[in-house]
Amino acid sequence: MPVLNVALLWHMHQPDYRDPETGMLALPWVRLHATKGYYDMVKVLERGDAHSRACFSFTPSLVSQLQGYVDGTLTDKYLELSTRPASDLSADERRFITSNFFHANRRTMIDCYPRYSELRTMSRLPSGIVRDFSDRDLTDLVVWFNLTWFGYSARAEFPFLMDLIRQGKGYSDEQKLQMLALQRDIIAAILPAYRNAAEQKRTELTTTPFYHPILPLVCTTDSAKAGLPDRNLPVPPFVAPEDARHQVRRAIELHEAVFGSRPDGMWPAEGSVSTEAVQIITEEVVKWIASDQDVLFRSNPSAGQRDLYVPYFVGEPGRQLSMVFRDKSLADKIGFRYSGMTTDAAVNDFMDSLRAIWTGQPKSGGEQLVTIVLDGENAWEYYPDGGEAFLTAVYSKVANSKDFRWTTISEYLARNPPRHALRRIFPGSWINGDFDIWIGSNEENRAWEALRDTRSALVSAQDRLSEKVRQEAWEHIYIAEGSDWFWWYGDDFTTALQGEFDRLFRAHLAAVFELINAPVPAWLVKPIRKGRELAASKPVSLISPTLDGRSTSYYEWAGAGHFDTRSADGAMAREAPLVSAIAFGADHYRWYLRIDWSRPLAPDDRSDLQLVCVFPNRPDTQIIIGPFSKETREIPVRIVEHGTEVPITPRAVFRDVVECAVPFLLLGAAPGTRVEFVLSVRQGDNEIERWPRDGVLAFDVPTDTFELEHWTV
Repeated sequence: MPVLNVALLWHMHQPDYRDPETGMLALPWVRLHATKGYYDMVKVLERGDAHSRACFSFTPSLVSQLQGYVDGTLTDKYLELSTRPASDLSADERRFITSNFFHANRRTMIDCYPRYSELRTMSRLPSGIVRDFSDRDLTDLVVWFNLTWFGYSARAEFPFLMDLIRQGKGYSDEQKLQMLALQRDIIAAILPAYRNAAEQKRTELTTTPFYHPILPLVCTTDSAKAGLPDRNLPVPPFVAPEDARHQVRRAIELHEAVFGSRPDGMWPAEGSVSTEAVQIITEEVVKWIASDQDVLFRSNPSAGQRDLYVPYFVGEPGRQLSMVFRDKSLADKIGFRYSGMTTDAAVNDFMDSLRAIWTGQPKSGGEQLVTIVLDGENAWEYYPDGGEAFLTAVYSKVANSKDFRWTTISEYLARNPPRHALRRIFPGSWINGDFDIWIGSNEENRAWEALRDTRSALVSAQDRLSEKVRQEAWEHIYIAEGSDWFWWYGDDFTTALQGEFDRLFRAHLAAVFELINAPVPAWLVKPIRKGRELAASKPVSLISPTLDGRSTSYYEWAGAGHFDTRSADGAMAREAPLVSAIAFGADHYRWYLRIDWSRPLAPDDRSDLQLVCVFPNRPDTQIIIGPFSKETREIPVRIVEHGTEVPITPRAVFRDVVECAVPFLLLGAAPGTRVEFVLSVRQGDNEIERWPRDGVLAFDVPTDTFELEHWTV
């Protein structure tokens, strides 16, 4: 009796976070995801029905960092600070902890724990600046940041963790160090656990090119032309097919060394394929790869949804590779939708989706395969219980169904070799069937050009280098080819850590020039990721508001530009901002600025409060509004140029809102010039908010023809 085969492929990935300047990992995500996602995912499979199966794709850049934590050759800044007594921390280190130890899902990992939620509130409100954190507060924060990243499997196996959660606060240094030691023990158990599961035939382990590069773009960035015909791309292109082969070959070698056998399959980074990339993978004796349904449909425009559930072969006889394609809808449901549903509703929807696929498939001509590929770590932060109930139920439901069967991809292909040829491979990925996320914007292209030019410099210099130095320099190139750096360039995605990704990418390229004993080019010293003008309305008419600190009339600021901090912060918001809106406009002589608050400011909130306008294209100039006073409504305003302060008259005024005027003459801005600025909200010496978080606000100084150019009815 035919059944519908279901293959889950969980992709486990982290980029290489090693900082060339310090040797430490710059970010803690390998360590923190290890105690949550990586450990949980193998344990929940082990506990499930004996007929449950899953595939796991481990990126070698992740595997090598896990090994570094185990053998003691790697650590990260967050871990180093976590191990130290709070009393030994400097002011900068204390500030780093209070600013960065809340990187966790607020709903499921912070607010559900009263003490952790209290500490977050202390760190984010004006009254809760660094000096308010006692040594005990800092110790509790360090414990909670690490503790919340232990998943359900670790908590079930190690009662000490639940004891810490029940205690809630007042942790000792001894408890903290015991927790961190347990963290290391769990990391050490992860890779052996997956190897054991593979030996028990509970899972199939696969790999991905070593540093997770977009393989077709490494072969040639011109691969993007097929999907982005009208987009500007680097000229000349980046072309390094030998690097693509190296990334594939080294991945296979590491996988065999760690897990005891060569992988039969591969998930190319982001499901990215092209004819040239697939040929390289085939020649390295990989038997199958998975990609996305959009790639199938663009490769074979006549294919329909039912054609998604059969395997294909590509290549010539004797050199053929099997390809399967993921069901995008099911993957996205697990990754993005089911976390907001009850477990029963999510499981029922999943099973109903499988039934709908099964009903629509022919019951003759071979068994069908539903391939579900998605990230195996990030989604679980959004599930209230880390995904335990959903995964447990889904594994059980499918295993006990008469119509469905869990399988690994190699098991399925052994029973059902491909009978359909894919004559053409459209160059694309799992996102929209193209490479738009990683190339085509100004920033992304600049990054590819920087990589191209750095690699060319290494090729020209390598013959005069020692073997050790040459290998070290090439390693930096391979790391810089990873997809994650390009993911965070451009306008597609936002993270508070984008600047750190930019810095690490450039640091690897700069290290190449240092190793070949060449000057680091200026284009590597300056950030590639620029501050950008965000979605704010621009001034449309001249304004002349009365500076009284009151919202007296809509028409006073109707022609100004407006920026709403609450909508702009979007999904990255972790707290209600102090500043709710910024308005900015001008007449022919003055720049006007208005600041609206999200709540009435109490006298203590105003203590030491300052608003500082920073001008990215004029870094030596600032406008400082403040400090605010508990008694008076007028606020001093100063222009600081090259360290010299110039008082301004009239002063800013604060009642309900802050209103300020600055003469263009003092600002040194001539008519027609562009002014870009960022508002920094500071309490004493500490920045508590910055608007925009990533980008700039901008306007043009009015010319004599401004009103004619902006005339409307």
